[in-house]
Amino acid sequence: MTEDEELMNKYGKPLRYDRNFQGPRQKNRSCTDVPCLLLFVLFLAGWGFIAHYAIKNGDLNQIMSPTDSFNRKCGLDSGVLGKDNLFFFDLGKCINPSVPLTGCPTPQVCVESCPTEDFMWDDMKNKLNFGDLHRRLICQSEELKSGLRDKAQIEDAIRNNLCARSYMKSESFFKRCLSGFPSPGCIPRKFGRLPREVGIMPGNASALVGDLQQEECRKPEDVIKEKMSQANDLLAQLVGNFMSNFYNDTQDAQRMGEEIGEDLINSMNVILWACVCTLIASLIFIALMRWLSGPIMWFSIFGVLIGLLVGLYYSVKEYMFWQKAATGTIHGPNLYATVQSIRQNPKTWLYLSIFVGVCFVVILLLVIVLRKRIRIAIALTKEGSKAVSSVYSTVFFPIFSWVLFIATIVFAVGVGLYLGSIGDPTFRMVRQLTDKGEATNEPCKCEGPAFNYTVGEACIPRIFEQHCNNYGRPCTQTTCSFVSINNPAKIEWAIAYDVFGFLWLSFFISGFSYMVLASTFARWYWTFKKRDVPFFTLTGAFCQTAFYHLGTVAFGSLILAICRMIRIVLEYIDQKLKKYDNAVTKAILCCMRCFFWLLETFLKFLNRNAYIMCAIHGNNFCSSAKDAFNLIMRNFLRVITLDKVTDFLFFLSKLLITAGAGVSTFYFLVHYPPQIPLHYNAVPTTVVVIASFLITSVFFSVYSTAVDTLFLCFLEDCERNDGSQEKPYFMSKQLMKILGKKNKFPPRQQRGK
Repeated sequence: MTEDEELMNKYGKPLRYDRNFQGPRQKNRSCTDVPCLLLFVLFLAGWGFIAHYAIKNGDLNQIMSPTDSFNRKCGLDSGVLGKDNLFFFDLGKCINPSVPLTGCPTPQVCVESCPTEDFMWDDMKNKLNFGDLHRRLICQSEELKSGLRDKAQIEDAIRNNLCARSYMKSESFFKRCLSGFPSPGCIPRKFGRLPREVGIMPGNASALVGDLQQEECRKPEDVIKEKMSQANDLLAQLVGNFMSNFYNDTQDAQRMGEEIGEDLINSMNVILWACVCTLIASLIFIALMRWLSGPIMWFSIFGVLIGLLVGLYYSVKEYMFWQKAATGTIHGPNLYATVQSIRQNPKTWLYLSIFVGVCFVVILLLVIVLRKRIRIAIALTKEGSKAVSSVYSTVFFPIFSWVLFIATIVFAVGVGLYLGSIGDPTFRMVRQLTDKGEATNEPCKCEGPAFNYTVGEACIPRIFEQHCNNYGRPCTQTTCSFVSINNPAKIEWAIAYDVFGFLWLSFFISGFSYMVLASTFARWYWTFKKRDVPFFTLTGAFCQTAFYHLGTVAFGSLILAICRMIRIVLEYIDQKLKKYDNAVTKAILCCMRCFFWLLETFLKFLNRNAYIMCAIHGNNFCSSAKDAFNLIMRNFLRVITLDKVTDFLFFLSKLLITAGAGVSTFYFLVHYPPQIPLHYNAVPTTVVVIASFLITSVFFSVYSTAVDTLFLCFLEDCERNDGSQEKPYFMSKQLMKILGKKNKFPPRQQRGK
C-alpha cells in the first residue's frame, strides 16, 4: 500500500471537483450551529441579569474603601467609623509606578471630609493665631492633635511627620482626597507652576507655589493649558520617583527621572511621526513581501548554516587548545571565576562542538529534503502579500476587535467587583504591628456586649468602640478590623458565571474577527481573475459571517472557554493544595495542567482552520473541523514547513522594521535635534522601538491570517482541480511552476492578476 493510499484510508479521499463550488461567493448559504447561537444569546441574557442584580445589590465601598497607614479601612474599622475619605500627607510621593506593589511612602489618615481650604505651615505660622492653625491641622490621630498646646509643639509634630506640613483644597475622588479639580462656575487661579530647579514642596500643595490669597477667573482654554503643564510636571515626577528605586542617590535619581520625563514630553512630536512612518512602512513592506520574502528566507537559512559552521570551527579550535594547555582549575565564589572555570574545561567545548555539529547536520538535511516545500511556503507568503495589498482595509480591522475586547474586560471586571461586594462583611479583633513587625501588647479590655471579644476572634466595630477601652481611654493599638466579605453560595456561583462569560465572549470576539478575515482572503483566492475582487470584500465578509456563522463562532469559542475554565480551576486547586506539600498530588496536577495546556493549544489550531473551512464552504463547526483536520493531515509535511517558515519570516520582518524605526529615530535626533535639546536621545528611541514592534505585530497578525487561509485554499485547489479548461487551478503561476502544474487552455483565457 502506497503512502497516498494509506493517508486516504486514514483521513478520507481528496476533494473532488464540484461544478457549483464558488467558495465564499456562493449564495445558497444557511445559518450554521443555530442551537449554539441560541445558547450563547441566552447565556449573555443571563449574564446581563446577573450584572443588573449585582449593581442593584452590591456596594463597592465595602471592597474599595481606602486603607490608612495603620491598616484600618476608612469608614468600616473601629476608630475610623464615619471617616470615609483618605488624606495623603504628601501626594507627590504616590506618583510612582511601583506604588501598586510597594504602597505609597507617605502617612495616610482617614478623615470625615476632604479639606475645603488651603494650608501651608511655613507661610501661615506667623500670620495666624494658634487656634486657627490648630483647627486646620491634619494629624495621624485626633489624640495626637488634641495634645498639641502651642506652636512649638506643632512645629515638632510637623518635623516628625506626625502632622501634614501643607495641603490644598481637594475633592473626594473614589474616597481619596485629590486636589486640582476646578470649582463650578469660576475657575480659580491660586498657584503657578513650580520650576524644576526650585524643587518640589511637600504635601498636597506639591508642585504649586504662589500667593495663597490670589484668585481670579480664567478662560477654560487657559485651564486646559495649565492642566497639561501640570501633567508634564507629574510625568517628570513619576519617572523620577521610579528611577529612585534603583539608585542609592535619591536626588540624582530624581533629577535623572525628571530629565527622562522632560525628554518624553519634548520629543512627543518626533515619537508620533516615527509611529506614523512605521505604520506606513509596515504597509509598504507587506506589499513588497512578494519580492522580498524569497531572498530574506534563503539568506536567513544560509546565514544560520554559516553561523553554525563558524561556531563548530571555533568550538573545535577551543577544544584542541584547552586539551593541550596545562592550566589549573580556577576556584572562587564569584560568577567570573565560575565562568572562567567552565570556559577552560575541554569537555565544555567538546560537548558544544557535538551539539553545534548535530544542529548543522539536522538543519542541512531538513533544508535539502524540504526545499520544495520551503519554496511553496515562500510562494504562499508572496500570495498573502498580494491578498493583503488588494484589501488594505483588513490591516485596520483588528481595531474593531480591540474595542470590543476592552469593553468586555471593563464589563466583566465591573460585574465581578459588584458581585464580590454582596454579602456580610466580617471583622476580627487584631493588634497593630510595630515598625519591627511585632504585635503590640496594649491591654485593651472589653465589657458589656463585647465581654467575649478576644484577639483573633470576630467582632463588631461599633460595639468595639463603645465597650472596649484601655483603662478608660480608647484602644488605639487594638482594632476591630475588616477581614473579608462573606459571599453567599449563589454569589460565588455568579462570580464563576462572570469569569466563564468573560472567557466565552473574549474567544467569541477573537473567533469572529478571524473568520471575517479568513472569508475576505478566501474570497480573494477563489476569484479567478483577481481584478474582479469586489471593492467591499471585507464588508461582505463581515455581513456574511454575522448573518450565517455566528453559531459556528459561538461553538468554537465555547470549546476553548471550557478548556480554559478547566485550566483556571486546576490552578485554583493547585494553590489550595500547596500547604499540604503532597508529591503525588503535585505530580497529578502537573500532568493535568500540561495536558490541558496542550489540548487548548491544539483546539486553538483546530478552531482557526475550522473557521477558515466554514468561511469557504459554509458548513457547521463539526463538519468544518473534520474537513480541515483531514485536509491538513493529508498534507502534514507541507503544514509543518509552512508554519515554521512563515513564523520565522514574520519574526525577521518585524525585527527589521522595528530596528529600522529605532535607528532612523536616533539618527534624526542626532542630526536634526529638536528646538529644546534632549538629555538622552535613547529615551524617545526606546519608546519608538516598543511602539513600532506593537504596530508591526498587529499588521503581521493579519498577514499571518492571510497566509493560513490561502494555504488551506491552495491545498483544496490542488485536490479539487487538475488544470484543465473545466477545472482550472486558482493558484498563482509561481506555485504551479513549483509543483510542475499548469492550466491547459488558450492564453487568451488566462486569468488577470
